Amino acid sequence: KKDLDRARYHLQQAARYAPDPVLALNNLATVLVLQKEYGEAAETMNRLADLRPESPAVYYNLACVLALDNRKDDSVNALERAVGLGYNRWHHLKTDPDLKNIHDTAYFKSLGD
Repeated sequence: KKDLDRARYHLQQAARYAPDPVLALNNLATVLVLQKEYGEAAETMNRLADLRPESPAVYYNLACVLALDNRKDDSVNALERAVGLGYNRWHHLKTDPDLKNIHDTAYFKSLGD
């Protein structure tokens, strides 16, 4: 716990002061997920999406965080954006436990077609 807290602090500082905070934000979101701070992780991923609006991986990871936060509609919207931008790791998408919460949605089911 102390290591994650320390990592969180340093990554927050790096995200605040780095000229290009993308890596710091990505790693910060990972730490926040490990700490089960899904709301803050989603905010962090949204900041990352603002910096990398054409990245399918960013939107895929945002979809995962939102699903973990039980924000199904937002998660599906982010996943739709990821796929629209070219995310195509279908096996990973279908088996990722982070997305389990949206498996019952029409959009997720349609991805098997």
